[in-house]
Amino acid sequence: MEKVYEELDEVKSANEKLRADFRAKTELLENLKKVQNKQLTEIQEARLVIEKQSFESEEKSREISELKRTNEDLERCVREKDLILKRLNGVNDKLRVDGEEKNREFEEERRKLVLALDEASEKKIDLEQMSNVYRAEIEGLKGSLAAAEKKKTEAEKALRGLKEARGRDDVVVKMEEEKTQVEEKLKWKKEQFKHLEEAYEKLNNMFKSCKKEWEGERSTLVDEIYSLQTKLDSQTRISEDLEKKLQMCNSVLSQEETRRKNLEIQVSEFKAKYEDVSAEYQDARTQLDDLAGKRDEEVAELRHSLSTKEAYFKEMKYEKGKLEQENRELMASLRELQEATIQGSGSSALSKLKNKFRNLENTHKNCSANLRSKESEWRSQLEKMAEEMNDYKSQLISKDAAVSELELELENFHSSADKMRVQYEEVSVMFLVLSRTVSEAQSRLVNVTDEQTKDERSKENKYSLLIEQLEQKNVALAKAHEETEAERERVACLLKRVETLDHFEEENLQMHKEVERYKQTVEDSFKLQTQMQEKLKEAEIDFEEKLLQVCDALDNTNSELVAEREKVVGLRRQIESFGIIKEKNQAMEKEVQEHKEMLEESEKLRVILEEQITQLESDSKENVRELCSKVDTAYAKLAEEVEKNVSLIRKIESINQNEEQRQREVESYKEMLEKVTKSQILLQEKVVEVESHSKRKLADVSEALEAANCELSDKTSEAYQLEFQLWVWKSIAKRLKVELEQNQDLRKRVEASLLEQVTVGDAMRQERNELVHKLKAVAMSDSEKEILIKIMREKDKNLEEVQREAELLEQESLTRELEGAVFAHITAERVLQNERGELESSLKSVSLLLEQKQNEATMVYKAWEKLAANNILTEVETEAKKLMIIELEEEISSISQKLERSDESLSCFREEATKLGAELETKQRELKEVTTKRQEKLRTSEADKTGLVKQVASLSSERQDLLCLISELENGMSKLCDEDTKLMKALERTVQRGDGFGKENNSIGSPRIVMKHEDVAVEDRSPFRQLNH
Repeated sequence: MEKVYEELDEVKSANEKLRADFRAKTELLENLKKVQNKQLTEIQEARLVIEKQSFESEEKSREISELKRTNEDLERCVREKDLILKRLNGVNDKLRVDGEEKNREFEEERRKLVLALDEASEKKIDLEQMSNVYRAEIEGLKGSLAAAEKKKTEAEKALRGLKEARGRDDVVVKMEEEKTQVEEKLKWKKEQFKHLEEAYEKLNNMFKSCKKEWEGERSTLVDEIYSLQTKLDSQTRISEDLEKKLQMCNSVLSQEETRRKNLEIQVSEFKAKYEDVSAEYQDARTQLDDLAGKRDEEVAELRHSLSTKEAYFKEMKYEKGKLEQENRELMASLRELQEATIQGSGSSALSKLKNKFRNLENTHKNCSANLRSKESEWRSQLEKMAEEMNDYKSQLISKDAAVSELELELENFHSSADKMRVQYEEVSVMFLVLSRTVSEAQSRLVNVTDEQTKDERSKENKYSLLIEQLEQKNVALAKAHEETEAERERVACLLKRVETLDHFEEENLQMHKEVERYKQTVEDSFKLQTQMQEKLKEAEIDFEEKLLQVCDALDNTNSELVAEREKVVGLRRQIESFGIIKEKNQAMEKEVQEHKEMLEESEKLRVILEEQITQLESDSKENVRELCSKVDTAYAKLAEEVEKNVSLIRKIESINQNEEQRQREVESYKEMLEKVTKSQILLQEKVVEVESHSKRKLADVSEALEAANCELSDKTSEAYQLEFQLWVWKSIAKRLKVELEQNQDLRKRVEASLLEQVTVGDAMRQERNELVHKLKAVAMSDSEKEILIKIMREKDKNLEEVQREAELLEQESLTRELEGAVFAHITAERVLQNERGELESSLKSVSLLLEQKQNEATMVYKAWEKLAANNILTEVETEAKKLMIIELEEEISSISQKLERSDESLSCFREEATKLGAELETKQRELKEVTTKRQEKLRTSEADKTGLVKQVASLSSERQDLLCLISELENGMSKLCDEDTKLMKALERTVQRGDGFGKENNSIGSPRIVMKHEDVAVEDRSPFRQLNH
C-alpha cells in the first residue's frame, strides 16, 4: 500500500507539473489572442486604405467625366470652326465671281471708252477739215482782194488814159456801164453776205452745242467731285474703323503674348514636375523590384515550411496511432487500478477522482463550445472578406472598362486634332492664295498708277489738285496694302503660335501617354498590391489556422485524458489548413462521440467497480504484484509521453519563433506596403495635378484657338473690306482716266483754236502792214484816197467777220481773248463812226476828207498795233501756259516719284484726309466761283454779241442808206448831164463850174470804175463756188 501511495504522490506531482504547463500554455494563448487582435486592427487599417483608394478611384472617374465634357466642348468648337471655314470658302467663291463680273464690266466700259475716243477723233478730223475749208475760203478771199487791187491799178491807168483821150461823153457812158456793173456786184455781195450769215448761224449753232456739252461735262465733273467727297468721308470712317481694329488687334496680341509667357512658364514647371515624377517613378520601380525579390524569397521559405509541416504531419499521424494504442492499454490499466484503489483506499479517493473527472468533462464541454463559436466567427469573417473581394473585383472591372472608354475617346480626340491640323493647313493655303491675289491687284494698281502718271502729264492746272488727291489716295491704298501685309505677317505669327500650340498639344499628348503609363504602372502596382494583400490574407488564414492548431494543442494539454484527442483535433485542423476541413470536422465529431461513449462506459465501469470493490479487495493482494509491474510499464510509458510532450513543446516553440519571424516579415511587408501606398498616393496626387494642369492648358489652348479664330474672322472681314475699297478706287481711277482723256481732247481743241487765231492774227498783221506801205506809196490824189478808203472798209468788214470767228473760238477757250476781241470791236466801231463822220464831211469838203483819212489811218494803225499787242500777249500767255504745263508735268512726275517712295505716314492719314476734305471744299467753292464767273462772262459776251449784231444791223442799214444816197447822186448826175448837153453853148460860162463838178464827179465816179474792174475780175470765177458745192 505504501508503494501505491508513493506512486499516487508521484502522479500528483506529475499532475501539478502538467497544470503548470497548462498555465504557461494559457498565457501563450492570451499572447496569441493579443497578436491576433493587433492583426485584426491592421486588417481594418488596410480596409480603410482600400476605401480611400476606392474614393480616389471615384474622383478619377469624375475627372475622366470632366475630361469627356471638355473633349465634347472641343469637338463642338471644331465643328463651329468647320462651319466658319465653309462660310469663308463660300464668301471667297462669291467674291471671285463678283471680281470676274466686275472685270467684265470694266472691259465693256473700256471698249465703250475706246469707241468714244474713236468718235471724238473722227469729230476732231471733221473739225480740222472744216477749218481747212475755211482757211481755203480765206485764201480765196485774199486772192480776190489781190486781184481787186490789180484791177484797181489797171483801172486807174485806164482812167488816166481815158481822161487824156476821151471826153465827157465817153465818161458818162462809162459811168452808166459802171453803174450797171456796180449793181451786179452789189447783188453778188448780197449773196455773199447771205452765205456768210448762214455760215455764222452754223458756227453759232456749233458754239451752242459745244456750250451744252461743256455744261454737261461740268455737271458731271461736279457730280464726280461730290461722289469723291462722299467716298473720302466713307474712307475716313473706314480708316478710323481700321485704326480701332488695329488697336484691338494690338491689345489682343499683347494678351496673347502674356498668355504665351504664362504657357512657357507652365511648360517649364511641367517639365520640372515631370522630371521629379520620373525620378519618383524610378524609385518606386526599384522598390517594387526589391519587393518582388523578397516575395520570391518568402515563397521559397513558405514552400520549405510546407514541406517540413508535411513531414511533421506524417510523424504526428504515426504518433497518434501509437498514442491510441497506449490509451487503450492505459484505460485497461486504469480500470484495474480503479478496482484496486476501490478495494484498497476506499470511498474518499473515489469521490476525489469523480470530482476531478467531472471538472475535466465540464472544461472539455466549454472548450468544444468555444471552438464552435470561434469557428462560426471565422467563417462569417471569411464570407465577408470573400464578398468584399468580389466587390473590389467588380469595381476593378468597371474601372478597366472606363479606362478603355477613355482610351477610345483619347484616340478620337487625337484624330480630331489631326483633322484640325489639316484644316489649319487648308486655311494657310487659302491665305497664300489671297496674298497672291492681293499682290496681283497691287501689280495692277502699279500699272494703273504708271498709266495715270503718263496721262497726268497732259492735264491742265485745274485738274492737278484732283490728281494730287488721287495720288494721295493711292498712297493711302499703298498704306492699306502695307497694313494688309502687316496683318498677313501677324496672321503668319498667329499661325506660328498655332503651330507652337500644336506642339504644346503634342507635348500634352505625350504627357497623357506618360500619365497613362503611370496609370498602368499604378494599376500594376495596384495589382501587385492586391496580390500581396491576397498573399497576406492567405498568410493570415494560415496564421489563423496555425493559431487554431496551437489553441487546439493547448486545449488538448488541459488534461492527460483529453491530450490525445486534442492532438488528434490539432492534426485534423492542420489537415483542414490543407483543404480537408469538412472531413476533419466530421472526424472530430465522431471522435468526440466516441469519447463520450467511452466516458459513459467508464461511468458504467465505475458502477461495476463499486459493485466489485468487495471482490477486488479479496483479489488485491494477488494483483498487487501485477499492478507493480504494470505501474513500472506505465511510468516508462509516461516518461516516453513526457519526452514526446517536451518534443512537441519544442516544436511549438520553433513554430512560434517561425511565426514571430513571419510577423516581423509581415510587419516589414506592411511597412513596405505603407510606403508603396504613400508613393501611390503621391503619384496619384501628381497625376491629379498633371491632369489639372493639362486641363488648364487645354482650356488656355481652346481660348487661344478661339481668339485666333476671332482674329482670323476679323482679318478676313478687313481683307474683304480692303478688296472692296480697291475695287472702288479702281473704278474711280478709271473714271478719272476718262475725264483726263476728255480734258486732253478739250485742251487740244483749244490749242488748235489758239493756233488758228495766231495764224489769222499774223495774216491780219501782214495785210495791215501791206496796207500801210501801200498808203505810204500811193499818191495823194483824191481818187486814189477814195479807192483806198473803200478798200479799207472792205478790209474792216473782213476783219469784223474774222474777229467774230475769233470771238467764238475765244469764248470757248479764254476770257482774256474775249476782252481783247471786245476791245478790238469797240475800236472798230469807233473807226466806223469816225468813217461815217468823214463820209458826211467828205460830201462837204474833200480837203478835210484827206486830213481825216490820214487821222483815220493813224487810228487804224494804232488799233492794229493794239490788236497785234493783244495777239502777242495771247501768244505769250499760250507759251507761258505751255511752260506752266511742262513744269506741272515735271512736278507731277516728281510728285509721282515722291508718292511711289513715300510709304511711311500712317498717323498723318487722318490729318491729310481732313485737309483733303477742306481743300475739296475750297476747290468746290473755287469751281463754283469760276463757273459763276464764266457764266457771267458768257452772259456779258452774249450781251456784247447781241450789241454787235445790232451794230452790224445798224451798219447794214447805214450801208443801204449810203447806197440810196449814191443812187440819188447818180440820178442827179444824170440830170446834170442832160442839162450839160442842153447847155453846151454856154461852155465858157460853165468851165469854172465844170471844174468843180468834175472833181465831184471824179470823187463819185472813182468807186464805180473800181467796181467795174472788180466785176470784170470776178466774172472770171464765182467766189462762192467752194461754199456752194
